[in-house]
Amino acid sequence: MGKVFIIGVGPGSFDLLTLRAVNALASCQAAVAGDATLTPSLVDFIEEHFPGLELVVLDKEHRGDGVEEVIKRARRGANVAHLKNGDPSI
Repeated sequence: MGKVFIIGVGPGSFDLLTLRAVNALASCQAAVAGDATLTPSLVDFIEEHFPGLELVVLDKEHRGDGVEEVIKRARRGANVAHLKNGDPSI
């Protein structure tokens, strides 16, 4: 079973990601996020710095499926980042 990382992306600006978040993304094979979470600058950053990372973008209608997508990939052995708006611990 793979690892799951819950990563808060704050307001969505890539330059506000913590070093721990960047390191977690570097160890992942996939990242799951709602479309409202991903700003253009964040998508560009992910595509430039993590070219092998599968980015799963869920539209408003399917955002509730995010946890299922994360679990499905982790059960297959992938490390997965679940990107969340703001601070995920609140």
